[in-house]
Amino acid sequence: MRDQAVKLRELARQPSRAAVAGLPGMARSPRVIALTSGKGGVGKTNLTINLALSLAQRGKRVLVMDADLGLANVTVALGLHAPYSVMDVLSGARSLAEVMLEGPEGIRIIPGGNGVAELADLGDAARERLLGAFQRAALDADFVLIDTAAGISKNVLSFALAADTVLVVTVPEPPAMADAYGIIKALYASNPGVDVRLVVNRVRRDYEAKAVHDKLGLVVKRFLSANLQCLGAIREDTAVSNAVREQKALVLCYPDSNAAAGVREICAKLLQGQDAGRGGLRGFLERLAGWFH
Repeated sequence: MRDQAVKLRELARQPSRAAVAGLPGMARSPRVIALTSGKGGVGKTNLTINLALSLAQRGKRVLVMDADLGLANVTVALGLHAPYSVMDVLSGARSLAEVMLEGPEGIRIIPGGNGVAELADLGDAARERLLGAFQRAALDADFVLIDTAAGISKNVLSFALAADTVLVVTVPEPPAMADAYGIIKALYASNPGVDVRLVVNRVRRDYEAKAVHDKLGLVVKRFLSANLQCLGAIREDTAVSNAVREQKALVLCYPDSNAAAGVREICAKLLQGQDAGRGGLRGFLERLAGWFH
C-alpha cells in the first residue's frame, strides 16, 4: 500500500508535457471538480454532462471522467458508442488514448466500466494504473469533471476528497436530502477542510431550493460545525426528460429551457472561482495517493 502511494506521488510531481515544451498558457493545472450524490436518480450525471458543455461553450478545455465504474452512464446519455472502456485500460489491453472519446463542443470523455461489477470496487494497484493514465490525459485541460457513483463507497469518497471542489447533488425530497447529508457528513468526517457545495435539482419554485439549503445547512452547521454553500438550483423541466430520451445534451438541444439556464448559472459561479483550488491535477493525485495510503 505504501509503495503504491509513493508511486502515485511521484507521478504527481512529474512536470507536465506543456511545461517541458515551454508552451505559454499550457502548464497550468486544471481545476478538478467531483460531482456526487447520496443516492442515484437525482440527475448527477446529467448535470456533469451539461456543466462540461457549458464550460466548453465558454472556451474552456474540459475532460470528463466517468468514475461511476460499475454503472457508467455518461456515454449512454450522449448517445455515444464506446467500443472500449476503462476496463481495457486497467487490463493493459488498450491505452487511454484509444479508450477516450470526443464529445460535443470538443469535450473529452473517459468512459466508465459499462456495468462491469468488479470495477465498482477497484483494488489499489488497478486504481493506480487508472490514475497514471488519467494524469497524462488531463495535462492540457482547464477543468476535469469527475462523475462519481452515488453513495459513500471507498472509491466515491476517494475521488471526491481528492478533488478541489465537490458538488453534492440532491432533489427536494426527504430521502434524497437525508442521503445528501450522509455523504456530506462522510466527507467532513474524513477532511473537515473539504470544499463541499450543494446543487438542488428538479425544483418547481425558487423557494424549494432555499428550503433544502436551509434545512441541510442548519444540520451541517449544528452537527459538523461547517457552512454549506449552495452553488445553485435547476428547475423541474420537461426539456430535461426530452433530452434524456433523445440521448442529447440539454444545453445543446434545449438551450432556452429553464433547466439549461440553471446549469449556465452554476457554470458562471464556478468560473468566478476558477482560480480557487488545492493544487489542480498535482494536488488531486497527491491527495488520492494519501487516501490509498
